[in-house]
Amino acid sequence: MVIGTLTHDGGGHNDGGREMGIFFFLIVPGVVLTFAVLLFIFTEHVVWRGIAILIVAGPGLYFLAFQVNRLKDSFFYAQEQRGSGQFSMFGSQRPLRPLAEAVVNGDVAFLQKNAAGVDLNLAGDHDVTLLKIAVREAKKQEYERQQPIDAQLAVIKALLALGAKPGDELRAALEIRDAAVLKMLLDAGADPNQKNADGRWLMAFDHNQTPLQHFRLLTQFGMNVDMMDGSQPLAVELAIYQRWDLVAHLIERGADFRKPRSDDGRTVASVLAQRIAENGNQGKPQPPDLLRVQTLISGNR
Repeated sequence: MVIGTLTHDGGGHNDGGREMGIFFFLIVPGVVLTFAVLLFIFTEHVVWRGIAILIVAGPGLYFLAFQVNRLKDSFFYAQEQRGSGQFSMFGSQRPLRPLAEAVVNGDVAFLQKNAAGVDLNLAGDHDVTLLKIAVREAKKQEYERQQPIDAQLAVIKALLALGAKPGDELRAALEIRDAAVLKMLLDAGADPNQKNADGRWLMAFDHNQTPLQHFRLLTQFGMNVDMMDGSQPLAVELAIYQRWDLVAHLIERGADFRKPRSDDGRTVASVLAQRIAENGNQGKPQPPDLLRVQTLISGNR
């Protein structure tokens, strides 16, 4: 930085930057260091000499601490990316570290060989388990690397066979286009009605993105079709988001489409009527799934 300040000519335009750089990066530090050296030479008091040493050594110590912290952060980031960083190097979590790396690497043979006697459901940092890492890696393969998730499907299957129990991985599985992960977890006993500590539905999903195929799996494995999305009926919320395909599926599964929202009283029927009117006023065709919902509601009155 100092050399750059001294040699930079500003391209013919002098805005004072070079002079300011010389002042703040050369003159000021030089004066401070000179003061510290003189203070150390001409005083014998321990406190003043200590201050002088700090002035001289302080920047170096700060730089050293900065570098140490950066190296530490890089180390833990690399560990986390390999999977092992989610678990402690000590105690009962230690055996999970090589298994976590095997999960990330898609090494089913290593898991089958070394998982005996290890509690595969033991959670590490942020309640992360081996199964959560496997689902996360499947999502990463599909979205970030645009690669087939066959290797991670094999890992998830192996973990479940070795005793891993599905928990709240369903939420992440909904974000994977390949429904195989979601079905594998549901087949293993994952609860589509599970709630968090506050009693709210854990499966609150992105209304705009969740595929119908995934939604059908949830109801097939026992999802409550009258589920409340937050404090509102799920069917009405899906209608507001114009997911008429999902609304139709709920009605076909017996959902109470008459239940109103608690804040504004809207129902599936009122949202449907509003949308039909808006499409008509704008000259837009009525979507087939919307008409299907209209038919289902008319047939259930």
